[in-house]
Amino acid sequence: MDEDDEDNAAIERLLRRFDQSKSSATATAARRSSNLQRLPCAEKDFTEDEKKKPRFRWYHAIFLFSIASLIVCLLQLFTAPPFGVWMTSAEIEEIGIAPEGGCEDGLEHCICPRETICATNMYSIVLLTLARCSAFFDYPLYMMMFLSKCHNINNICRRTVLREWIDFADMHKVHKLFGVVVGIETMSHSFFHMLRWGLNGDISLLWETNTGITGLITVIITPLIVWPMVVPALKQNMQFELRKGLHYLAVVWAMALLWHAPSRIYYLIGIPALIYALDYFFGFFMRNTLIENAHFERYGENGVAVSSNLTSPQNIYMYLSSNAPDSQIV
Repeated sequence: MDEDDEDNAAIERLLRRFDQSKSSATATAARRSSNLQRLPCAEKDFTEDEKKKPRFRWYHAIFLFSIASLIVCLLQLFTAPPFGVWMTSAEIEEIGIAPEGGCEDGLEHCICPRETICATNMYSIVLLTLARCSAFFDYPLYMMMFLSKCHNINNICRRTVLREWIDFADMHKVHKLFGVVVGIETMSHSFFHMLRWGLNGDISLLWETNTGITGLITVIITPLIVWPMVVPALKQNMQFELRKGLHYLAVVWAMALLWHAPSRIYYLIGIPALIYALDYFFGFFMRNTLIENAHFERYGENGVAVSSNLTSPQNIYMYLSSNAPDSQIV
């Protein structure tokens, strides 16, 4: 009888374990189904949390650097050499670039350090000020557009004390916001320069100088880079691969800016662009992993769950390109 009791007890234990595992599997499936049903609510809560965030974000402080750069531009335009370019009519005449010899309209001071930024009358000075101030304002934004896409560097920084002040999850939002501002600035900057050249009879500078040629290149490709990513009608009617491919014209855009003017732009554009290139190639060659088998599952309208048999170290960064607007990767 003792052996029979022990056998029966063993069988009961096995049955209990089976029932527990079955219940656990059922509960897991129920939770999964419940999560799928609650996803719209979760998306709503996520949206509400986004709305509760303070309006002033860390990246808004970058506009303070833009204002500082704008002040530097104004000081440079309206102070005397060697810091500025505000010169007397006699100094302008001595340089020998201005077509009238010196300042026009009875002005005692004007601007003409080189041919492409020569403004010897009042309306030319106003147009030149508008053109240069728009570019100077965007210099910090130029740098952040490239640095915000250094995914590997940002992934390292987000695990440091810097995350106490900088939310590195905002980097795509930063790139998009600054890209829109720069897209508008590029067109306005080119417009004011071309209008000044046209009014002064110097429109040939557009194709006879490095500044004009590189500026023409940027003004042509800027809409191709920016508009397909921000204009809703274009986003809906253009294939994602086409929009993504056009966005990489930003490489040509950056190269054109490097030769746009003989100034500090070599450093302001060249260094961030170089950092981005090094980060990109490091990720491409050193942080690339082939996933043989991946399973994608829709969660609601804007969510996608990705699962695979990938075994990787902790804190890995995964970059996924999705053609679904406002999609959330789970």
